[in-house]
Amino acid sequence: MALKFLNAIIVFLLNMNWGIGDYTNIRCIESEREALLEFKYSLTGESDWLSSWGDEDGKEECCKWQGVQCSNTTGHVIKLDLKAHDLRGKLSHSLMELQSLEYLDLSFNYLVEDENLKWLSYLSSLEYLDLSYVYLYKANDWVEVVSGLSKLSTLKLSRCYLPTRNLSPSFFNASTSLVTLDLHQNYMSLSTSSILFEYLFKSTYKTLVSLDLSSNNVNGLVPSSFGKMVALRDLDLSDNQLEGMVPESFGNLCSLRSLNLSRNHLNGSLAFLHNFSSCANSSVLEILRLHSNSFSGSLPDDLSLFPRLKEIDVGNNYFNGTLSSSIGNLFELEILNVPSNSLQGVFSEQHLSNLSRLRILDLSSNSVTMKLSFNWFPPFNLEFLSLRSCKSGPYFPNWLATQKNIRYLDLSGNGIIGTIPKWFWDFTPDMHYLNLSKNQIHGRLPMLPTKFPSLLVLDMSSNSFDGPLPPFPTDLTILNLSNNFISDSIMSFCNSKSMLFQYLDLSNNQLSGVLLDHCVSRWTRLQFLNLANNYFSGEISSFFDSLPHIENLNLRNNSFSGELPWTLRTCETLKFLDLSDNKFSGNILHMIGTRLLSLEILIMQSNEFKGRIPLSLCELMDLQVLDLAENNIFGNIPQCFKSLRTINLSGNNLARKFSDIISSLYALNVLNLSRNNLAGELPQSIEEMTQLMSLDLSQNQFSGEIPMNLSKLAFIKHLNLSYNHFSGRISSSVQLKRFNADSYIGNDALCGPPITQNCPLEAPSDEFKKWLYIGLAMGFFVGFCGTFGSLLISRTWRHAYFSMLFKLKEWVLRRFALYRAGIQWSLQKGG
Repeated sequence: MALKFLNAIIVFLLNMNWGIGDYTNIRCIESEREALLEFKYSLTGESDWLSSWGDEDGKEECCKWQGVQCSNTTGHVIKLDLKAHDLRGKLSHSLMELQSLEYLDLSFNYLVEDENLKWLSYLSSLEYLDLSYVYLYKANDWVEVVSGLSKLSTLKLSRCYLPTRNLSPSFFNASTSLVTLDLHQNYMSLSTSSILFEYLFKSTYKTLVSLDLSSNNVNGLVPSSFGKMVALRDLDLSDNQLEGMVPESFGNLCSLRSLNLSRNHLNGSLAFLHNFSSCANSSVLEILRLHSNSFSGSLPDDLSLFPRLKEIDVGNNYFNGTLSSSIGNLFELEILNVPSNSLQGVFSEQHLSNLSRLRILDLSSNSVTMKLSFNWFPPFNLEFLSLRSCKSGPYFPNWLATQKNIRYLDLSGNGIIGTIPKWFWDFTPDMHYLNLSKNQIHGRLPMLPTKFPSLLVLDMSSNSFDGPLPPFPTDLTILNLSNNFISDSIMSFCNSKSMLFQYLDLSNNQLSGVLLDHCVSRWTRLQFLNLANNYFSGEISSFFDSLPHIENLNLRNNSFSGELPWTLRTCETLKFLDLSDNKFSGNILHMIGTRLLSLEILIMQSNEFKGRIPLSLCELMDLQVLDLAENNIFGNIPQCFKSLRTINLSGNNLARKFSDIISSLYALNVLNLSRNNLAGELPQSIEEMTQLMSLDLSQNQFSGEIPMNLSKLAFIKHLNLSYNHFSGRISSSVQLKRFNADSYIGNDALCGPPITQNCPLEAPSDEFKKWLYIGLAMGFFVGFCGTFGSLLISRTWRHAYFSMLFKLKEWVLRRFALYRAGIQWSLQKGG
């Protein structure tokens, strides 16, 4: 007994670090050292972080290894922290030997568990477990195992691809003391009535402080049982499929500090926020994120219930009404995001004058009017300001001159008129994003590299800027100057040092010149290029060599000339190509269909292309729009365009019967074959083009009657069959009645509404002939009976028979007269 007491005193003194013995010399347990080495040797690559682990002299003491911590008294490994050290391979089960382990973090590595997590159940002392980004897709026992770790307070299994099949309810017998649970980005497709939720609401509702189930496809209604988790401080259910209203029981969560319900399908009002009034000392809520849902109604009028709010993010919903001036009492507010709603009214100094900590303000895409006095001096210094589609004009906001830290500025569509004040170009050197588009600003652009050297995105489109193109900052990646009056040679732009362009839109200006190789060769990162509606000219022989990543290319309405170069084949990522209204010539390249396999839209109209349509275009499985109109293309239309939505081949010399190609056009929405040499009759099978919305076959050589089945095209909005050789009566169907005479003019043998030419008197219809024949047959029979039956029957019966014969004759003649009258009336009315 005395010996045990002495040992206890020694251990106590060691723990108190009173100098009895040298606890730093306590060696790790041999079996645990071997377990750690086995874990290391199971990895597929050597990590520098584990270089201190080994059997060599000087490396045997595992308590000194990187990421390992041992108990000062027992020598057992109690902490293993290998977070984010590029470890790769299978997760070795040897770690089950570390049965005194309290802290295990293997997160953010490249580890895989191919079997189950049963080995974890041996680590009964675990209090902290983080296996985030460890691949656990086969670990069907994960819920049962972790719920059996009774001392576990922190569990983080984010992006582990956890399975939800075969979840067992047996773990309900276990009691845990979980404080933090993070399962985000597992995409588990959970129902809100699933076993996992039952576990949360029955076993952890008293202890849980932080819960993150974001990005898990959680569906169904938000359970009202969340209101029982009164200790909860952080709740994240964002990026799921939740629907319905937020339960009013959320108002019981007086300890809630952060609530994130963004990107779901939630709706209704924010009535649950009013319930926070029951909290004794007002709510401690600091972060409220509800964006990208279907919430509606007004925002709370009295935000004094939440005096500690630092972030309000309710963008992309259906909120209406005005923004309450009580926002001005949120002295801690740093972020106010309310974009893309239906808010109205005035946003004034009363909202902003007390918000000294405000960093981010986004009121964009609302009908809000900014009413701030010209000399107003704000108490804050913004980093992000977006007022897109608000009304801050007509003058440029003078208060911005005080915002020296602003990096993101969007004043697009603000009704600003006039020039940009000089102070603007010097007020902040750290601008990264600048959008002043869709205003009425005029003047010239300054030397931007000296004004905004860090600029990455610049959008000045749809204004009245003029003069030459200035140099641009070196790191600029997105530039949009479209819809202005900039007039200059492209040469000055080519001399710019900017080389990182990914998006470049100079369309609808007055730019000119030839795109020289040394200019385009600097645009190797371009994905979007729009030079449409300018005065560019010359050939583009080496143009495409420098655009290996281009996806969208628009050269419409310039004076480019020459044949398309074979270097076009290098643009294999191209999805949209518009070369229309230029002077390009030569054949349509065969390799467009063999190399540009991502092409979705191909527009080459109004050029000088010639030859036949290459059959290789049929290989473009993603092609939706094909426009080769107004060229010199001849031959037949290929019979293989089955995935297209729009075809425009008008104004060429194509010659083929329409019936030969219709079998491949059933998916079309728009078809224009006008001004060609197409002939033949329209087949009845045209009714199978059920998606057709626009059909133009004008100025061809079509003949025969217009098929009655054309009226079965339920979606057709535009029809032009003019100037062909169609004949016969135009159908009187409701579907075709809405088209005016212009749709049929120039077909001399057509008659009937809506054109003025009357149809000739027609022979009796089949129905009339049927009744006529019936009447004649009955008349013959009755006459026969009247003539020969008189020898057999009495005078009274003869009288009755002849009376019936007379009435039948009158009935037949009356029907015929009515039929004739109907024809005449129809002709008098025009059809």
